Amino acid sequence: MPAPTLPGGRTIVFTDLDGSLLDHHSYSHAGAAPVLARIREEGIPLIIVTSKTRAEVVEIQREFGNADPFIVENGGAAYFPRSGPYRFLAAGEEAAGYRRIGFGRSYGEIRDFLAAFKSEEKKREIIKGFGDMELEDIMALTGLDAVRAGAAKRREFSEPFLIAGETDAAAACLRELAAEARRRGFEITRGGRFHHLLGAGQDKGRAVAATVKTLRGLAGGKITTVGVGDSDNDLTMLAAVDIPVLIPHPHRGFPAGTPAGAVRATRPGSEGWNEAVGKALDGLTNTGR
Repeated sequence: MPAPTLPGGRTIVFTDLDGSLLDHHSYSHAGAAPVLARIREEGIPLIIVTSKTRAEVVEIQREFGNADPFIVENGGAAYFPRSGPYRFLAAGEEAAGYRRIGFGRSYGEIRDFLAAFKSEEKKREIIKGFGDMELEDIMALTGLDAVRAGAAKRREFSEPFLIAGETDAAAACLRELAAEARRRGFEITRGGRFHHLLGAGQDKGRAVAATVKTLRGLAGGKITTVGVGDSDNDLTMLAAVDIPVLIPHPHRGFPAGTPAGAVRATRPGSEGWNEAVGKALDGLTNTGR
């Protein structure tokens, strides 16, 4: 049997979804169509790295015609298909038809911690997680239809939550939650729409680094990595790749603390993704990497 090889040579693109490859409000990826086609034609692995759940990502992959590994819930786990060159990988455990490498705390542990923290009524009024919300609430907050909102509720490694209002009491409650989370082995990160409660040490960068290490054998040596994001929870991923690509958030602009020398898009969402990822890939072609 011939040795397995990574598609697309030794380049991998890791990408955030909401606000990056997907437009912030419409979730459309239409603006990225030219570079998505180029990636497919050149066989470059496109690895989704997102706060979304496995159920959500599987459906999005169907839309893209994508069958590469993916990372869910802000680095909670990396999933590797049992097909194509990835079928040779032995890392991780069997889960839902994939090989899975987990990095985070379980959803049950996260919900138990949050419930204990919110034992006071005033905290329950300020903090509202996905597990506290009805399907209709999530649909209204995200613009997702019932099927996709249901998939967003099927969480395994993280809890998105909202802080009610911009009052001093709300800010103090968030600070108290962050401090208690650190004491109990959890932490908070911020995405494009929600804060996220997850296990300490769980982040996109750690999951990306582990995925690169896992795939290096298929590439036959060094892998050049491109990473694309728009929010605070993408910063560890951008720090873990060779070529960080920044997409501006439509309201907040670029996150603070972004890596020096990053490729910056001039537009938000899928159009900015198309512009900046195309530029990054052109740079690799021109330098022979």
